Amino acid sequence: MAMYPGSPADLFGSGDSVPLADLRLGPDEIARRYGVPVGESHDDLGAFQFTILPLGEALYALLYRYQETRSQESSDVQPSTIGTIVRVDSQADLVAAWKKLRRMLDLSKRDKNWVNPRALSNKHTS
Repeated sequence: MAMYPGSPADLFGSGDSVPLADLRLGPDEIARRYGVPVGESHDDLGAFQFTILPLGEALYALLYRYQETRSQESSDVQPSTIGTIVRVDSQADLVAAWKKLRRMLDLSKRDKNWVNPRALSNKHTS
């Protein structure tokens, strides 16, 4: 799989994104399984790992997970409490994007914490 040849900020044609899913798999595990590169970055919430997967013509999924952080009150390391967030363009067909991502990564029910309800069709809800 090829990674998007830009930065996460350039990823969404509409200029906005929506959450598609929250996965238990980390970007590093996805990279190991599927041979995609993992990047590292940070924002005002902290450091995170990310990867970008192509889902179709001009449609990409940004997968990211915040890394452990140190509490300001102590030197204890706090693990990330959320999984890997998957975001797609806000104008994307969420049902089609979820089906493609699920097939591409061969996701089981155990691999996900949450899926955007708008991405679940009435016929197939896994």
